[in-house]
Amino acid sequence: MKKRLVLFFVMILALVFVGCARTKETDVFRFEAHQLDMRTGEQIELKLIYGSVSEKEEIVYFVSEEGIIELTGNVAKAVGEGVVKVTAQVKRIPTTKATVEITVSGEKLSGLKINGIDQMNIGDTKTFTTETNPSDITNDVVWSSSDEAIAIVDASGVVKAIKPGNVVITAKSVYDETISARKAVEVLYQATSSIELSFVSGDENVVLATTSTLEAKVYPEFANPNVTWTSSDAQYATVKNGVITPVKVTPEGKTVTITAKSVDGKEQKVEIKVVYAPAEAVTITSTLEVVEVFEEKTITLKAAVTPTNANQTVTWSSSDEEIATVDAKGVVTGIKKGTVIITALAADGTTKGEMSVTVTGRPDPETIVTKLGNKEVTEVTIEVECDETINVTISPADAKQDYEFTVSSETIAEVEKNNRGLKVTGLEIGDMTITITSTIDPTVTKVITIHIIPLEE
Repeated sequence: MKKRLVLFFVMILALVFVGCARTKETDVFRFEAHQLDMRTGEQIELKLIYGSVSEKEEIVYFVSEEGIIELTGNVAKAVGEGVVKVTAQVKRIPTTKATVEITVSGEKLSGLKINGIDQMNIGDTKTFTTETNPSDITNDVVWSSSDEAIAIVDASGVVKAIKPGNVVITAKSVYDETISARKAVEVLYQATSSIELSFVSGDENVVLATTSTLEAKVYPEFANPNVTWTSSDAQYATVKNGVITPVKVTPEGKTVTITAKSVDGKEQKVEIKVVYAPAEAVTITSTLEVVEVFEEKTITLKAAVTPTNANQTVTWSSSDEEIATVDAKGVVTGIKKGTVIITALAADGTTKGEMSVTVTGRPDPETIVTKLGNKEVTEVTIEVECDETINVTISPADAKQDYEFTVSSETIAEVEKNNRGLKVTGLEIGDMTITITSTIDPTVTKVITIHIIPLEE
C-alpha cells in the first residue's frame, strides 16, 4: 500500500514539471505574417522571426508557382493574379522552414498625391503625407527634395525649410517607380519683428571728413536680413549700406535721421549730428620773413587749425591795441612803435596760436614825384577851361604820403587835392607855380610850373 502511494505522488510531480516546461517553449522559425494580400505591381519585404535560429544563418527562398510574384531575396513583387506560397528554408538545416501564403489581386496603384502646404518659413518643419489611388493600396513612398539647400525631407515626409527659394518635394511609390507625386513649396523669410541698430565705428556725432558705420540686425533669426538705408537730409549726411558720410556740419539744434527699413516695412531710426573734429593746435603764418608793420600800415596774418577737419574759424586779438590792432580777417594795423602779441583763438575757446608783431616807424620822405600818366613832369601846359590831374607820390613808398601845397596865383588856375594827386583847372591865360611840401619833413618839396594857354578852336 505504501509503495502505491509513493508511485502516485511521483506521477503527479512529473505532470506538474511537464506542464511548466511547455510554458517556456522557445518561439519557432516563421514569417511575421502567415497570409498576405498584394495587388499587381506592389512590392513588399517578407520579414522573418528567427526564433532559436541564428540570424547569421543563410536563408533560401522558394516560390510554389511562377508568374504570380517575382522574388528578389526576401522582397516580393506582385506580377500576376493568383495565390502562391513562399517558403524560407535554413540552408544548413533543411528541415527548418517557414511558409507564407500570398494572394495577389489585379487592381493596380494608379495615382499618388502629396498632402502638404505650399509655403513655409525658414526654420519651420512640416510633415507631408501621401494618398494613393485606389486608397486601400499601401502608400509606402521614397521622399526627395529638388534642392536640399532650400529644404530637406526625411524618410517620414518631414520637410524642414533651410533658406528662401522654390523647391519641389517628390514622393515616389516603392511599389511602382513610375508613379510619383510632386509638391511645389516656396520657402520664405520669417516676418520681421524688430530691427536693432548699433555703431560698429564712430558714433552719433559724425566727425566731418570721416565716416561712422551702423549695423542693422533684423529679428527673428530667420527674417530677411536686408534693409534699405535713408537719410532725412542729404545736404548734411548721406548713408549707403550703413556707412554714414558727412557732407557739412549741422547747425546748432539740428539733427539728421538715419533710417533702416526692412523688406517687409519695419523701421528703426537713429539721430546723428555732423560735427567738427576737436582742435589740436592753431598755427599763425605770415608771408614776411620778419613780421613787422610800419605805423599806419597793414599786414595780413593767416591762421590754420589742426586737424584740417576742425572748425577753421578763429577769433583774432591784440595784446595792446595802442600799438597795433587786428580785425576779424587777421589784418594787423600798426598804430605806434612797439611789439604786440597777436592771438588766434579756435572756436573751442581754449586752443590758440600766437605771433609777435613789431610796429616800426615809417622811413623819412626823400623826394616828391609828380607825373602826368607815366611821365615825370615839372611843367604842365593846360588850355583855358580844361583840366589835368597831376599824380603826386612821396618816395620811398613806405614813407608817409601826407603833403600840402600852395599856389602862386588863384586867378590863373584852380587846384584841388584828390586821391590821385592835384587836379588843375585853367581859368585864364598866364603862368603860375604849385609848391608841394611833405607834412613830415618840410624840407622835402617840389615846385611845378603851370602854363595856361588859350583854348584851341
